[in-house]
Amino acid sequence: MPGETCVRERSFAHKPKLAATAWLILLSSLVPEARAASCDGNACRELRISEHAGCVWIENSSAQAIDFVVTLKGETMALTLEGADRAKAAAAERSKPSAEEMQKRAKQQATRKVRDELRAQGIDVPYDPEFEGPRETPSVEQDQSGTAKDKAGAHRMKYSPDGAEVGPVYELRLVKGTGCIGRKDWISYTAIYKGTVSKRERRPCAGNACEALVEVPPCSVKNGGTKTMTVNVDAIGDMTLRLGPGESTELTLFMGCVHLDEVKKFEANSE
Repeated sequence: MPGETCVRERSFAHKPKLAATAWLILLSSLVPEARAASCDGNACRELRISEHAGCVWIENSSAQAIDFVVTLKGETMALTLEGADRAKAAAAERSKPSAEEMQKRAKQQATRKVRDELRAQGIDVPYDPEFEGPRETPSVEQDQSGTAKDKAGAHRMKYSPDGAEVGPVYELRLVKGTGCIGRKDWISYTAIYKGTVSKRERRPCAGNACEALVEVPPCSVKNGGTKTMTVNVDAIGDMTLRLGPGESTELTLFMGCVHLDEVKKFEANSE
């Protein structure tokens, strides 16, 4: 009958779509979620990690200094974040330029850029401080946050969206080589109050090089010795690593970074 034919055609037409949907659901259940950048240590709650102007910034709201170790592609950087200081933040607030001064500097910088390009071409353009500003004038990008955007970090006062004062903070831009680290999901880090130790316990280890094997939370190890070592890692999946003196690496499997909490034991032997 016409009605039956219609039903059969519609049923057959939908079977491939239903099968494809089922396969997608099955595959999505098998693929693990990507790990977000994480923090390990007793001072993590004091930190805020953000991205601004193409750089990653760390903000410490605690009055205590924090030892901060960041891991990027197996390499580690150790930094000290100063404690937030209200007096220093207030002094930075007073030294911030006015809006009018900011506009003036922006115009001077634009003029100086054009004239510097002409000078680079060999054209003799006399320097005019009235239109180009003094040579030591900080950039507009530096002034907009009221802080010096360099590796040294700076103190500032933090405000809520409605303008209410939140409190002082110390902020620092993550710099690697001649540039800055641009994405916070590229890094893992540990934050420990200066003068204290993390509550993390070392993983069990067997072998003659265990004392030289350094755990770098959240998911890296480093050879702190003077001899090349071979490291066997018993975790979600077994791994064998070869580390030269001073070399570090992330523990990674197909699903991403393997945290030290997931390691059952190490076996480390020098060659």
